[in-house]
Amino acid sequence: MMGHLLKSGILLDTSHPRHLQQTDILIEDGKISQVAANIAADEHEVIELSGKYVSAGWIDMHAHTFTSDGPLSTDADLLGVEQGVSMVIDAGTAGSDDMPVFFEQMQTKKTKIKAFINVSSMGIASRYELRDLNQIRFDDIRNTYKNYQDFIVGIKVRESGSVVGENGVQPLVLGQTIAKELGLPIMVHIGNTPPELLDILALLKRGDIVTHIYNGKANNIFQGGDVVHPDVIAAHQRGVIFDIGHGRDSFSFDVARRALAQGLVTDTISTDGYTENLPGPVKSLANVVTKFLHLGMPLADCIDKITAKPAAVLGLENGRVLPGLPADITVFSVIREEVELVDSTGAVEIGQQFIQPEMVFIDGDKFLVHPKSTCSQAVIEPLDTAEELNSMELVDLGVRRVINASGRMTKLGVSTPSASVLAAMNRGADSYVLMDELIDAAGQFIASEIGAADVCVTTSASSGIVLTIASLIAKNNIEYIENLTKYSSKLPNQVLMLKGHNVNYNVPIETMVNLGGGVIKEVGSANQASRAQLEAAVSDDTIALFYVKSHHTVQKNMVSLEDMIAVAKAYHLPLIVDAAAEEDFSKYLAMGADLVIYSGTKALCGPTSGFVAGSDAELIANIKAQYRGIGRAMKVGKETIYGLVQAVAEFMQAPPKPVVTQTELEAFMGAVNQIAGLTAEFEDDESGRAIARVQIHVDERTDGYGKNALTLVSELAQGEVAIFTRDYYANVGHFSIDPRPLLAGDLDIILSQLQNLQGE
Repeated sequence: MMGHLLKSGILLDTSHPRHLQQTDILIEDGKISQVAANIAADEHEVIELSGKYVSAGWIDMHAHTFTSDGPLSTDADLLGVEQGVSMVIDAGTAGSDDMPVFFEQMQTKKTKIKAFINVSSMGIASRYELRDLNQIRFDDIRNTYKNYQDFIVGIKVRESGSVVGENGVQPLVLGQTIAKELGLPIMVHIGNTPPELLDILALLKRGDIVTHIYNGKANNIFQGGDVVHPDVIAAHQRGVIFDIGHGRDSFSFDVARRALAQGLVTDTISTDGYTENLPGPVKSLANVVTKFLHLGMPLADCIDKITAKPAAVLGLENGRVLPGLPADITVFSVIREEVELVDSTGAVEIGQQFIQPEMVFIDGDKFLVHPKSTCSQAVIEPLDTAEELNSMELVDLGVRRVINASGRMTKLGVSTPSASVLAAMNRGADSYVLMDELIDAAGQFIASEIGAADVCVTTSASSGIVLTIASLIAKNNIEYIENLTKYSSKLPNQVLMLKGHNVNYNVPIETMVNLGGGVIKEVGSANQASRAQLEAAVSDDTIALFYVKSHHTVQKNMVSLEDMIAVAKAYHLPLIVDAAAEEDFSKYLAMGADLVIYSGTKALCGPTSGFVAGSDAELIANIKAQYRGIGRAMKVGKETIYGLVQAVAEFMQAPPKPVVTQTELEAFMGAVNQIAGLTAEFEDDESGRAIARVQIHVDERTDGYGKNALTLVSELAQGEVAIFTRDYYANVGHFSIDPRPLLAGDLDIILSQLQNLQGE
C-alpha cells in the first residue's frame, strides 16, 4: 500500500538524534515506518516540506469537548484537527453520569480524544459540581473507568471557591483516593479562594497536575509577593506537573513573564478551550504556544510541551517521532509577521511571529489546515491523493532551506518582507497604472518621509549606482540617454573614489560605475588617502565624488565623509553616497550629500529594490530620465514600487524588530561557551550601526574544537539546512552570528550543528 513520504522537514523532537535537522519521515499503514536523512521515494506519495517544521502530533492536554455542556465545551475537531492538533484531552467536562454519552459522541471525530473523568458524577454541567460531596461516588467512578479504560486518562477536580463552596480541599482528598486506587493522575484546577493555593499544593504528589499555573488572580503563584512562593517551587521540585490551561480567565502575561524569568517553567501548554473563549483570547493551541514563543521560550521547548511532555505525563504512546509509533504528525511554519496577542486579563502585546499549522496526520490520515485559520473560520479537508495536495500548493523548486546568520546579504535573499508589504505588492500586481506617474508619486512619498527633495525608485541599490552615474553624464539630453555607450567616453565621465572604497560586494562596485558610462579615478592608496590627494585629483573631466559607506571598505586613514562633502561643494561637484545597507535614511542628505543610494531590501525589509534620494529635484529628474535609455534593462515593476513604499512607511513608523530577542542571544551564547573549543562573546558592528552580533572564536587544536574556523563555517554552509555565518574573519579564527535575519528556532539549529560538527 502506498505510504506518505514527508521530505525535508525540520524535525522538532528533543530526544531524537535528528532533532533540528532536515529529515524525511515515511508513513505506512497508519504508523511511522522510517525517520532518516534521505528515504527513497519508491512508490510512496512524496510531500515536499522544504524546510517547514515537523513534530509529533500536537496534544492539547486541557480542553472541553463534550458538546452537551453548551458554552463550557466546543466541537473537538474545531480545537483539534482543524488547528493542526492530533489529540485533545477533555479535562473533566463529563462525570460518570454522562461518560457513556460523551464517549459515543467522540467516536465520530477525526481528532483523537481522551478524557479526564470529573470526580463529581454530574461533571461540570451545574458549574458547582463539588458543593455536594454526595456527588463523588467511588463505585460509579470505578465502573465507568472499567468500561472506558482506553478513553479515560485521569481524574479532574476543580478546586476554586465557586465550585467547592465550603468543602475546601475535601474534594481533592477524595479525588486523590480514587485516583491512587485506579492508578490515574489527578488534574487540579486552581482559581479563586477558598481554598488557598498553598493548601492545595501541600496535598499534591509526584505526577499530580496543577492547571492554570500562570493565572493572574490573587491566589496565584506569587501569593502577593515579588517572587514565586517557596511552596510553589517545592511542589514543582517534588514532581508536581504544572500546566497552562489558558482559558478565559487563567493566563497572565505578567505572571508568566515573571515566573519564567525566575526559572519556574511550565511543564505543558494547553488551551482550556471552549466555545466562550475561542474567539479570544484562546483562539487555538497554536495561538497559545505563540504567546510563549513571544515570551522568549525556545521553539523546541514550546513544541516539547505540546507533544512529548503531555504524552509522558498521561502515559500515552504518541508524542514522539519514532518508527513503530502511530503516525500522528503536525507540520507547521513560523511566520515572521506581527500578531496581536491577548492574555486573560485583557493585556495586549504585539508579537513579531506566530506559529501556523499547515498539515496534520492522525494515524496516517492526512488533513490540510487552511492558512491563518481561526477557530471560528477553519476549514479542514481530508486529502486522499497527491494530485489533490499538489493542486493546493505552490510550485516547490526543491532548493535547500537557508539559515541566514550572515546579515542582509543579496546572495541569501537579503530579507523577508512583512505581510503588509506582500499585500501592497499584490495590490500593485493587480493594478494597471501609468508607470511614470507611479514612479513620481512613489518618489514624492518617500522623499516626504525622509526629508529629500525627490527620490527615484530603482530595482536595487546597484541599479541606483548605474542610473546615477548615467544621469551625471547624459543629464536630460535624449540623444545621450538613448546612445549612452556611444557618447559616454566623449563626455566628462570621471568619478573620484577613495582607493580603499573601490570594493567588491559580491560584484565590483567599479563595474556598476562602468555600466553607467563612468570611469573611476582612484584617490590615495589602499590603506591611506588624504584630502589634499582628493583635491589634486579633481579635473575638468570629473563629474562626481563617490563615497561608499560599508563594512567592506577600509575604515581607517581614509578621507572623512565631512571632508568629501566639503571638497565636493568647493569644486561644485555632486557627492554620491552609497549607503545601501544603512538604516538612517535622512542622515547623509542632512550632512550635505547630493545623491544617496539605498537598498529597499536590507534595512527596510522590502522587495528587491532600491532608491536614490536627492537634495535637488533636477538631479533626480535626470536619473528618472535614464529609464528611456540604459534604465530600460533594469526597469522597476509596479508591484515592487508598491511594496517598497509600504516598507518605507512601516520603517519610518517603527523599524522592523528582529525575531530573536536579546535574552535568546544570551542563552545561545552561554550554550556555545559550553562547547569545548568555542568561545562566544558580543561584538559591535564594524561600521558603527546599532547591531550586536555574537562572535564565536574557534580553538582548532585537537583538545579544543578539533578544526579551524574556515572549515567549520564551510561545513555549516554545506549541511542539509545551509547555515551561513558572517565569516569575514574566519581566516584568523573567528566568525559571527548576525541575529537580524534569524527566524524562530534558527538559533537552536545552529547550536545543534555546532555541537554535531565538533571534532568530525
